[in-house]
Amino acid sequence: MRYDSTKESIEKDISVNRHMIIVAKGYLMNLNSSEEINLLDEVKNFTATQGFAEMKVFQLQDPSSAPQLTGYISWSIAFSYAVLELINANQLISTSAHLAPNNITVQYSSLVSGRGGDKGSWTFTNLAIPTPSKVIRPLYKGELSNFTLFDPDLFIEHMEIPNSHEDVREALSDTIVCFKQELYRPSLTMLGKALEGAWIELGVSLAGYAAQRGHDVEKNEALQDKLRSRENFSNKVEKVIQLYGSHHKDWYDDIRKETNIQSGQLAGLHNWSDLIRKSRNAIHFGVKLDTEINYEKTAVILLASIDNFKLIYALKGAADNG
Repeated sequence: MRYDSTKESIEKDISVNRHMIIVAKGYLMNLNSSEEINLLDEVKNFTATQGFAEMKVFQLQDPSSAPQLTGYISWSIAFSYAVLELINANQLISTSAHLAPNNITVQYSSLVSGRGGDKGSWTFTNLAIPTPSKVIRPLYKGELSNFTLFDPDLFIEHMEIPNSHEDVREALSDTIVCFKQELYRPSLTMLGKALEGAWIELGVSLAGYAAQRGHDVEKNEALQDKLRSRENFSNKVEKVIQLYGSHHKDWYDDIRKETNIQSGQLAGLHNWSDLIRKSRNAIHFGVKLDTEINYEKTAVILLASIDNFKLIYALKGAADNG
């Protein structure tokens, strides 16, 4: 039947990706609610925030509305995945006795005034992701209420670093996985790996920006090679800071105006980077640290890393696009 073929066409265009699930997680965790959350209501509110409000009736004579319907269904499925992942991470707790089938039902109609037609409904059973109908936030949130430290996706999303290397994002994800397991030394070790990659990427971009404009071309190309080498991490950081400041100031005037990131801000990241470097060095045999690597210290460092990584990659983005 025509109705079945239309439904099949709509199903082919339904898709969910990781970004959509992350957006849904952010929505759920930012709900201003200390009471029970009705997910059957919130899924409709959520899809509307993404520009895909619930479609009460799909008009068969208007196929141009099909993208709106596929968008609504796609974001609804992403919402369900987000709910299950947050429950698994102990950030939401189910309060419903049974899983709701979450079947997505859409009314369709071909009725035209004065000409008749037909109406009915489609149920996308094969796309259903069973989830609880109601959840609550956990009463005990641990020593830290900031949920970003318990979800790798949200931790990275809040940094706003889509221009980072895959290895950097992978190391950041491992950072949070270790933190959740109370493995604080491994957590800071993986953060150190991500941070080294971030400084290297920034330095390579800044040197490339200068070289493209004819500033000490050979030296800046050589600097890119040094940054990619196995040279000491601390030396790499100092080279990047020196490149963006001191006598190279005029090279990056346009970038400073665009980003409002001054050389002093990079210098300010040096102490924070050095703290992570020293914590990472705890993996070496016989190395003793001045302070214990515990929950509190690790949490503070991780929270600070959100804005610091954001700054590094904002500057890198300006250099790459300048």
